[in-house]
Amino acid sequence: MNTLVASRHSQRLQSALPPVPALFERLRAVLSEPEASAAEVARVIEGDPAIAARVLRASNSARYAPASEVCSIRQAVMLMGVSAVGNVLLEAGLTRAFAHLSDDFDLDGFFGHAVRTATSCRELAALSQARCVDPEQAYATGLLHDVGQIALANADPTTYGEVLDASGGDEEILLEVEREAFGLDHAAYGSWILRQWRLPESIAVAVERHHHVELLAEVAPLERLVRMHDRFDEAWMSGGAEQALETRENELMLLLDVPPDVFARHLEERVAFADLYTGSHGDLRSKAALFSGGELC
Repeated sequence: MNTLVASRHSQRLQSALPPVPALFERLRAVLSEPEASAAEVARVIEGDPAIAARVLRASNSARYAPASEVCSIRQAVMLMGVSAVGNVLLEAGLTRAFAHLSDDFDLDGFFGHAVRTATSCRELAALSQARCVDPEQAYATGLLHDVGQIALANADPTTYGEVLDASGGDEEILLEVEREAFGLDHAAYGSWILRQWRLPESIAVAVERHHHVELLAEVAPLERLVRMHDRFDEAWMSGGAEQALETRENELMLLLDVPPDVFARHLEERVAFADLYTGSHGDLRSKAALFSGGELC
């Protein structure tokens, strides 16, 4: 990534690269085998009881509405699909990897925004299937769109705390101050991390461009999903439901082939979701496990 290579901080930032969530990497290794089965995927997950429990909770959520209780990881994998299970592993891995930042970084705010954005992207992707955006890829992109921010805080907590203070909560100022302090912003660093993790290029590109201001017609549907719901959730956090609903954009709605009434209902449901998804850090962890299965959707 040219931006990172050019940065005077490149050595420090490259050495601070967060590892790929371990279970996600093992899952990817299993799936590289031509004859990989649900049972083999299940064995990977069963090696971590806490994440296994998280997968079971997700599989029993309203999103999947199983006819009877899902009691085994193999059943969960078959019901949810490998992509959705992979997203649960990514989410759990991020929570673990950065838990030590709790005294220096607003983990509640970060993970709350990430999961709300991810869930909203997945739901709108499902409503706009004509655009061929995979809902689980949309979820992963929403979940990871600000990973560069938490990674910068991990690389240098003191400096990043000063960056946040200097930005005063203004997104444009934040990007400028990040570039001054680190030689690149969190979108650029996040996309570099995802490429090192060998995630799909479409996800890395969407993360890299989610603060760009080009015309919506000129970017891919996955990027439009992330941009819209990133702005929607930021508006909800700063101004509540009324301000969030003002972020409706007819141009984006039409480009995603979603009927106006369906789009309006989708945004109103996002407000209800965002309003419920608040609380202490302890509550956040349980809610993240619950909502990664789409309980409200």
